[in-house]
Amino acid sequence: YQALVASTTARFSEISATVNIVREQLEVLAAASDSLNALASAMVKMIKKMQELEREKLTLTAQLQIVRHGEAVYALQHAHTDEEEGDAQKNGHSNGQAGGRDLSYAHRSAQLRQAESAELRQRFSRVEELLRECEEEVRCELADLVGEDSDAEGM
Repeated sequence: YQALVASTTARFSEISATVNIVREQLEVLAAASDSLNALASAMVKMIKKMQELEREKLTLTAQLQIVRHGEAVYALQHAHTDEEEGDAQKNGHSNGQAGGRDLSYAHRSAQLRQAESAELRQRFSRVEELLRECEEEVRCELADLVGEDSDAEGM
């Protein structure tokens, strides 16, 4: 798992560096050419916005992974606690605690984790939606640019 995370992080850094180079080239183009200034400026803004959204998506992914891990730990502990509680009931010693743990506290923690997970998934979905919108805007800008070049060549 750690090797996968390290590999993914390294690849993400490579892609980010490449995008930064493209953004820097567009900034130079925007400053140098009046005819492409508006398009290059718009593309630079879109790239910056997409990078910001990708950073947020990466952060949310990490947070979701942590919450999922917590949910899995709770599920394992809860299964173990149920077994202990069942044994205690068989012996007539049930007191709402198993292994010295207050079950209501554990249950409340699990509820909070589930609420956090739901909120994170909702935020993640919104970030993905915003990224798709940015991608579509970039496609439209590029299609307009290609169309303008085709029109200019046809004259």
